Amino acid sequence: MNEISLLVFLGIIFFFLYKKDREDKESNLQRERDAQEKYDETIKLFDNTVRNVLDQVEANTEKFYEMTAKMQIKHFENLEKHTGKLLKLLENKPVQIRETVTKLESIESNDISKEQIHEDPFSEDNHVPIVPGLKVQFEGEEVVHPLDIEN
Repeated sequence: MNEISLLVFLGIIFFFLYKKDREDKESNLQRERDAQEKYDETIKLFDNTVRNVLDQVEANTEKFYEMTAKMQIKHFENLEKHTGKLLKLLENKPVQIRETVTKLESIESNDISKEQIHEDPFSEDNHVPIVPGLKVQFEGEEVVHPLDIEN
C-alpha cells in the first residue's frame, strides 16, 4: 500500500512538474512574441521618424534652393543695372588725360619748409603730469571703477 501511495504521490508530482514546465514554455513563447512586437513597433517608430526627418530636410533644401535662385537672379539684375549705368557714363564722357610737363627748374626747391609741423602728442609740452589723486581721462578711454566686494 505504501508503494502504491508513493507511486501515486510521485505521479502527482510528475504531473504538476509537467504542467508547470508546459506553462513556463507557453509564458516564454508569449514573452518572446511580446518582445518581438515591441521590437517591431520600435523599428516602425524609428523608420517613421527617419522618414519624417528626411522629408523635412528635403522640403527645407528645396526652399533653400528656391530662395538662393531668387537671390541670384535679383543680384544679377542689380549687377546688370549698375554695369549698364557705368557703361553709359563711360560712353557719354570720354576719358580726358591731361599731362602737365614741368621743368625741374620751375619746381621750388624748398617745399619742405612750407610743410606744416604737427604737434607731437608725446612731447614734453603735451605731457600730463602724474599727480596722486588727479584723475585724467583721455579721449576714447573708459572709466574703470575699482571693485569693492567687502561692502
